[in-house]
This record gives sequence, C-alpha cells and structure tokens, in this order.
Amino acid sequence: MLTQHDAEGLVARYQMDPHPEGGFYKQLYLGQTEGQPDGRPMFSTIIYLMEKGKMSAFHSVTMDELWNYHSGLPVVIVELLPEGKTRESILGCGVGQVPQIVMRAGSMFGAYPLDDHSGSDYSFLGCVCVPAFRFSDWNMPPRATLLAMYPQPEARAIIEKLTYP
Repeated sequence: MLTQHDAEGLVARYQMDPHPEGGFYKQLYLGQTEGQPDGRPMFSTIIYLMEKGKMSAFHSVTMDELWNYHSGLPVVIVELLPEGKTRESILGCGVGQVPQIVMRAGSMFGAYPLDDHSGSDYSFLGCVCVPAFRFSDWNMPPRATLLAMYPQPEARAIIEKLTYP
C-alpha cells in the first residue's frame, strides 16, 4: 500500500517525473515575467525527491540555487572546489545540519541521502532558482570529464560515487 510517507507514495502523490541527474522532481511555480528584459520568469520552484541509496549526480547551473530540506533523510551536498578539494554540507534539521543552503551559480555539486537509520526511504527537498531554471542552463558532465578536471585524489572517490559511468 502506498502512503504519502514513503518515496513511491510521494512520487505518485505529486506526480513527479524522473530527473536526468537522479531522483524525481515536479515544478510547482514560475515567477512573473513582467518587467524582465528577456521575458524569463524571475524564479522557479521545484520539489525534489531522492530515494535512499540513490544520488543527484554532479552538475552545475548558471543561476543561484537554494535547496530546502522538507522531510525524510538528511542530504549530503558535495561541492567540487576549483583547486580539487571538496566541501560537504548536510541538509537537514539535526545537530550540525542546515535547513537550507545556496549553491552559487556555476558551482559543481552533487548530493546523496545520509542514512540516519530512521527507517525513512527518501529525502524530500525543495529547490528555488533565481532566475528561473531552464534545462539549457544545466550541465551534467560525464565522469571522465570531471576526473580530468579534478585529478586530485581527494576528488576522485566522490566523483566516482556521484556520477554515472
């Protein structure tokens, strides 16, 4: 039986679609276009779900992206820094976690649910992009490209974990 408290139930309830980077999403709102020089909406919002054991593959967008934690498992967000180091933040409501985080335009980042042994099988999040998200602004480099860009040993293991072969 599906419930609104499991991954499959939430995906069905919100009629979410698979996202190319992993997980499921549903766009909920596009901001106004009035007064925008290029006619692009001011912002967009989505809900996003990752199942336990899955990932959001490394990607970048050309605008700032605000991630908000809603429910389920906390999420580890990993950013690849230019010098090949990584920065990890935990999105959640527990000790040492943050309920929201901004990924700056051009940041290369990925994410995965942190198994907190709560019995939850998902992470349920929201994302806001300013200006509005368009897939033409999204980039998900292949694993080989990221390994060439970030040859440092510290980056290799996480790149292999958060990319598709």
